[in-house]
Amino acid sequence: MRTIYRFVIPVDDRHHDIYISSKSRPLQVQNVSASSVEFWCEVETSETYLRRFTVIGTGQNVPEGSVVHGTAPRNHAGLVWHLVEIPIVHPTHNPHNPAHSALPIDAAPA
Repeated sequence: MRTIYRFVIPVDDRHHDIYISSKSRPLQVQNVSASSVEFWCEVETSETYLRRFTVIGTGQNVPEGSVVHGTAPRNHAGLVWHLVEIPIVHPTHNPHNPAHSALPIDAAPA
């Protein structure tokens, strides 16, 4: 089943692992606050894999081999954040679906 979920990633210089479809791409990236961004993905709940995301600011180095998925609009503090996916060498399939049960971060239907 295809579902759109909302995810929140803190701006904290750390990597955040979530289970989503291997082919899912963020549809939209927005600011939640000065310290986090949110994004929406269409998730195929019958197949989810571990994927790793982080948020970087304008002017910061993009990690080697990563993919920039989107940019949030400038926040009230004048900062611009970018959603980046860090490659995982051997992504882990999540045998316990649905996808939203395995997410360690906020994942509420859009």
